[in-house]
Amino acid sequence: MIPYAFSGLTMKSVGKAAQIMVEECRRQFALMRSDPEFQTDYKECVRIATQASLREMILPGLIVMLSPIILGFLAGPKAVAGLLAGILISGV
Repeated sequence: MIPYAFSGLTMKSVGKAAQIMVEECRRQFALMRSDPEFQTDYKECVRIATQASLREMILPGLIVMLSPIILGFLAGPKAVAGLLAGILISGV
């Protein structure tokens, strides 16, 4: 289930980031219509994309990094090998 949870969280994160970016683009288009001298602020779009990608990927990253460690402490190395094999097979 880990690849599916990771994929779902990642897709949800991309949707949130895209919505924020669309709102910024709409704001800039509105300013362009009202002020012909307005220069597009590309830095703001890059800032939004960067912050969203860093913020939204915390949980999926933690799931991927901590699940083998926690399982290793709880069930041992054979369980981790099974987990990783299952993740690889399921992901492929």
